Amino acid sequence: MTKLGSIRIAEATDNFTRIGLEGSQFFTGHRLISTWGGQLPATIFGRISGSLITTMNHVLSYKVIDRNGTHAFMDGLTKLLLLSRLEPRRLKQLLREHREEIV
Repeated sequence: MTKLGSIRIAEATDNFTRIGLEGSQFFTGHRLISTWGGQLPATIFGRISGSLITTMNHVLSYKVIDRNGTHAFMDGLTKLLLLSRLEPRRLKQLLREHREEIV
């Protein structure tokens, strides 16, 4: 059993989902990303794209590499997330909403 607080990301891969945990451990689950999206609390997790869900309170920063790619840095995850062209805009929006909920 995995603690909810240790989950950093959920990435869709084919008909499976790779779950990234604190410390950069990954496991593959036999659930679709939409199933995870429905079960993870929206106050903590945000769906950045059709294939990526992340915890909003563990996103440290992001850096635009070029017009087609952005790296996101997360607390407890040594793997850099490479975001495509539209995902950074959604990440900014979700972070803004998340921070407004906290205040």
